[in-house]
Amino acid sequence: MTTGSLGALRSYAAGLRANDIQADYPAAIQDFHEAIRQDSTFAMAYVQLAYSLQTLGGPGSTAAITAAMTEAFRLRERLPDRERYNVEGGYYMTAAPNRPQAIRALRRAVELDSTNYDAANSLGVVLGDAREGAAADTMFRLALEGQPDNGTILSNLATQHAVDGQYAAFDSVFAEITRRDASYPTSALRFGELWARHDYDERNEWLAWTWIPRSRATPSTHRARSARLALLRGRLREGERRFAQMVDLESASDGDTMSPYEVAAFYATVDGGLRGDVPRARAILDSTLRAKPPAAEPSARP
Repeated sequence: MTTGSLGALRSYAAGLRANDIQADYPAAIQDFHEAIRQDSTFAMAYVQLAYSLQTLGGPGSTAAITAAMTEAFRLRERLPDRERYNVEGGYYMTAAPNRPQAIRALRRAVELDSTNYDAANSLGVVLGDAREGAAADTMFRLALEGQPDNGTILSNLATQHAVDGQYAAFDSVFAEITRRDASYPTSALRFGELWARHDYDERNEWLAWTWIPRSRATPSTHRARSARLALLRGRLREGERRFAQMVDLESASDGDTMSPYEVAAFYATVDGGLRGDVPRARAILDSTLRAKPPAAEPSARP
């Protein structure tokens, strides 16, 4: 990592451990802030700060994530290519969403250094978002070669298995996570698997409701999960109502606002996937993209 401060590097390493091994996101955020305090030009500390803020969520998180990633992007030209492309990938994943740009940058970072587990993990995430499940799986496994105890990467791999309908593989990775650290928070993983399975069993609904308050999620995240659970049970209007409450809560939290793309995706999924009204779903997505086209600042290099 590019920093001239040994103290900043130590704080950065402590933040990585808190985030990826201990799942202690408040501690990770504090560590990354300390790294930045000791070296305000430490670009990767801003990147990791943004990722920890994204995982924790809460009031003001969207603005803080954007600010951290934008500062990292501003500092990128002073970095070696291995780090610069990693920074650019993170920027295009978060502050200025542009999936093709993110994929190109992160692929280049991995090509330059296959041991760059952070870039490989990020590339796995964005490939998964692009529904390239096999390629995402490959990247997560590449990242794990250098970080086999990394709970973040293991969780991402488990999530990808659930999305791809590979439930036996999900169970295997889930068991590995709990074997390595029984205290590692796994409620979100199990909830995600329940959603992916479309399992309408009453017992599973009860389990989901017990997982929600035991997780470290924020109140708005609780509402988001309960909204999806209502949809899972076929209660569409209730799910929409809970989701709207969650959006209102985000807006009321220090002016923080939820991404319009996430809001549009939710309602389009309900109308197109659950109500079967595909034209209405497309209209929702089209109107959102017209109102707020995804912004992307061109990279200084191809």
